[in-house]
Amino acid sequence: MKDRIKDYFSFSRGEQRGLTILLGLLLLSLLVNLYLPLLIPEKEFDPEPFRKQADEFLAALAEADSLANLKNDAERNKKYSAGAPGLPAFLSDPFFFDPNTADEETWKRTGLDGRTIRSILNYRQKGGVFRDKTDLKKIYTMQDTIYQLLEPYIFIKKDEKPPAPSPSQHKEKKPFPEKEKAPYVIEIIELNTADSSMLVRLPGFGPYYAERIIQYREKLGGFFDLHQLLEIKGIDSTCLAGFAGRVTADPHLILKMDLNTVTFKEMLRHPYFEYFLVKALFSHRDNVKRISSVDELRDLDIMYDELFEKIGPYLTVE
Repeated sequence: MKDRIKDYFSFSRGEQRGLTILLGLLLLSLLVNLYLPLLIPEKEFDPEPFRKQADEFLAALAEADSLANLKNDAERNKKYSAGAPGLPAFLSDPFFFDPNTADEETWKRTGLDGRTIRSILNYRQKGGVFRDKTDLKKIYTMQDTIYQLLEPYIFIKKDEKPPAPSPSQHKEKKPFPEKEKAPYVIEIIELNTADSSMLVRLPGFGPYYAERIIQYREKLGGFFDLHQLLEIKGIDSTCLAGFAGRVTADPHLILKMDLNTVTFKEMLRHPYFEYFLVKALFSHRDNVKRISSVDELRDLDIMYDELFEKIGPYLTVE
């Protein structure tokens, strides 16, 4: 038994030499891995050039996407306003009107052609009354595409007429006095304070877009211009023109970031502040120790007028 164990653990001279070389190579490998980094220091990798290229690439994509959206909006407006040269001017400055009381000058301001205006006025002169918005489509020269553009601005005032007296009461009771018509008041919605129940009252709006506006408002800290709504996916210039006269944005309600106290991560979470911009602002703050005014940022190398006008409303110096 002992001889078998001895034979198992005994090595020939060649095996002993091979085992020694193997152990030496393992030891050498460990020493190389341990001391090689000290002899040949690793080169430091600067991520800034890559980040700059990535930011430029993303900015180019965003600009291309914005140009594509503008082109689509222009083609859509051209399609819907075909045959009515005055409608684009109306859509840029829309107003509400009652088809039962609008005079010829008011109809001209809507951009309708003279033939359609004469048809509407003749219809009213013969006793015709528009009891509903869709009644305007009965005018045979009214195109469906034009009606779709005018429809959000049509408001028909309903007259409440008293019930006719019965024959037995006709001599006893005096006619009902006419009720004074209350003027129609258009509700103006303030974007920075409105909740979803108020936003769904806008023409063509539902809970989905109301929620998207509120979510984007929270990311921005508030709106200072109505055209910021075009940054929300699904809202284009045609949609904005449909409710532009019924919304407003108060810039005094914006939540602003103090340039001297805001953190790097807090500013980076804002949709308008990309990494390269935030880094430049904080480098400037570190150099001057304290920023005295927001206008001071105009002197930065990366700053240009359009960018300053975009981010300025969200900055302050306490």
